[in-house]
Amino acid sequence: MTDDKQLLTRRRMLGSVATVGVAGAIGANTWAQFRDDERGNLNATAGSIDLQVNGSDETAQFDFPSIRNQGTQTAELTNEGDLTSDSLGVFITEGSFTNAENDLIEPEAEAGDDTPDQGELEDAAELTIEIGNGPTATLGPLPINEMGLLGEDNIEYLNQIDIAPFGGATVPLTLTMSLPDEEDNSDVMTDSIGFELTLRLLRDEQTQG
Repeated sequence: MTDDKQLLTRRRMLGSVATVGVAGAIGANTWAQFRDDERGNLNATAGSIDLQVNGSDETAQFDFPSIRNQGTQTAELTNEGDLTSDSLGVFITEGSFTNAENDLIEPEAEAGDDTPDQGELEDAAELTIEIGNGPTATLGPLPINEMGLLGEDNIEYLNQIDIAPFGGATVPLTLTMSLPDEEDNSDVMTDSIGFELTLRLLRDEQTQG
């Protein structure tokens, strides 16, 4: 009898061990399949830069009625976008340039002006472009026809122009037009010039050398 009890107990023990072994295997397999997913929405915005002159996206007008003794006009540049920018490109819009004689009066003719259909002011007038207020980025003074800004392909980049986003900084743009100090500029009397100066604001990563 004792031997039978011992045999039965041994069988139960073996059976118990076998059961635990199977349960353990199932448990391991289940744990390996546990998952936990968390989700979140992803939104991307490119950001913007928005250059404004005198607080407007409209074209600003600069008039120099008489430049003999130097004329200066100033505007305020702001960046209403949300990206910082520190570089400004400048060029004269293609097709916008006018160079008029207006009238060939006697002093012009006596000074050697013999082109009644073509003004001489383009060759004589000197333009200076200054942006910023310490330090400033400056182009010129150079005669208009020597500045080499005509057309988008001839854009000139003025770096180190700190125009903060959200209108957080105001940067002055100063245009100065003058005639060189010569004894006689009579050949440009009554002449006039006009053009559209395009300003292009760039992000930091696009700054040109």
